[in-house]
Amino acid sequence: MKSNLTFAECLESRAGITKKADHYSALLNSFPKNEMGLTPDIYRKTNEFTEVKKQFNFWFNQLREVNKHILKNFKKEYYEYRKINRR
Repeated sequence: MKSNLTFAECLESRAGITKKADHYSALLNSFPKNEMGLTPDIYRKTNEFTEVKKQFNFWFNQLREVNKHILKNFKKEYYEYRKINRR
C-alpha cells in the first residue's frame, strides 16, 4: 500500500477492493456444499475452484492490508468516519 495516499483515497481504494473480495466470495459460495456445509473435494480439485479461491485470497489479503494501513496512518480520521457513518 502506498503511504502517500490521503484518507479519502484509502477509503475509495478499500471500497473497490471490498467489491472484488465480495464478488469472489459469492463465487466461492456458489459451489455445492455437503451436509456439513463444506465444499466436497471433487469440486475443490477443479481448476475453476482453485482459481476463484486464489483470487479471493488475493483480494481478501489486499483488503486486510488497506485496513491495516488506514488504522496505522489515519486512526483519528477513521474513528471520526466510523462515528459519523454508524447506523
